Amino acid sequence: MKTLRVTIIPRVIWSGDREEDPSRPRHLRGKPTIRGLRISVAQVLKALAAGISEEELLREYPELESADIRAALAYAASLVEGERVLPVNGR
Repeated sequence: MKTLRVTIIPRVIWSGDREEDPSRPRHLRGKPTIRGLRISVAQVLKALAAGISEEELLREYPELESADIRAALAYAASLVEGERVLPVNGR
């Protein structure tokens, strides 16, 4: 039996939809978003990785809060933590 591990991180919403639903314009094709805003977790993480400061992010996206940025980082950490590295034969 396969077990599904679900991590719940406040402020991060996984819409689960792969298609854009015009009746639900806040969802981004199944991507995890911040509080249902049209700001994906990936956008926040890429900006931080590019060296954009938290202060700059908050200026660029006034609807974001510091707790949202921490939630995006926590979400990424939970994904990495759940990863398994499997050995490849012959290496």
